[in-house]
Amino acid sequence: MGLTAVLSTIYMWATKVPHFPWGAKGLRLLLTLRGFTGFFGLSVFYWGLQYLPLAETTVITFLTPMLVPWACALFFGQPLSKKVIFAGLFSFAGVIIIAQPPWLFPNNHEEVPDASAAMRTIAVTGLLIGAVTATASYTIIRGIGYRAHALISVNYYSLTSTLGSGLFLLFAPGVGFRLPADGRQWAFLSILGLSGFLLQFLLTAGLQHDKSAVATSMMYSQVLFALVLDKTIWGNVPGTASLCGGALVLASTIYVAFQGSSETPSKRKQSDEEEPLLGKQGAENETRFKPVTGGIEVAANLADE
Repeated sequence: MGLTAVLSTIYMWATKVPHFPWGAKGLRLLLTLRGFTGFFGLSVFYWGLQYLPLAETTVITFLTPMLVPWACALFFGQPLSKKVIFAGLFSFAGVIIIAQPPWLFPNNHEEVPDASAAMRTIAVTGLLIGAVTATASYTIIRGIGYRAHALISVNYYSLTSTLGSGLFLLFAPGVGFRLPADGRQWAFLSILGLSGFLLQFLLTAGLQHDKSAVATSMMYSQVLFALVLDKTIWGNVPGTASLCGGALVLASTIYVAFQGSSETPSKRKQSDEEEPLLGKQGAENETRFKPVTGGIEVAANLADE
């Protein structure tokens, strides 16, 4: 996250992004909330791994892509496509089949961290709250829209995460800071930082660009990359259940992609998807908005005919 903050800052400074580095004054509270909710959602995932199997933490985490469309419909009045919602449910079912959590697959012999029942309950509760806060983070990104450059939002998230992690390292008992031991570990850390920067940049820009459930549903595709890379890099052959779950996710993802591409040109003219994703036109027009359901303001369609 520290490297993400550095790269974001350098890019915005070099390209003279409007309102660099903190964004417009009227958006700073929302941007700060985006940073804190994103940091909490990510932190509880790693914390939960101490007390729960990876399968359970993965399944709970993937509740977020299903919750975001409902939250956007509730707060922004955005339409909910039943077809895309069902596709999301199928993708989530695929994730469950791949992860095989022990509460649903009792014969699964996954190693479970040694923890008390009380700590497991706390961990599950924390992960569920984390899924809700991650949903809030993505929903806030949708609400901000083109009023802030994508990397300004990323910078709030990365700086909050860096500061929050640093405070934990300083004050949490039994937790210490450790630098990479050799060049190989530095290289891995650098690749991780660069990948994280691209992840946050593209994810935020995608959520700003697509106001439908298509963008969040595409997040399920990461489990497919995980299966492929696990086989390609580590030589682990996926089992039958993983292949079946992957097929469900793949089919649902392709279906959602076709649903998004089948939108008619007339409908596209009524959305703000015709605005440049990160171009100057969108930044220059960021102060013009229209009210929607609930009195919340979002970016209006500013595209030229």
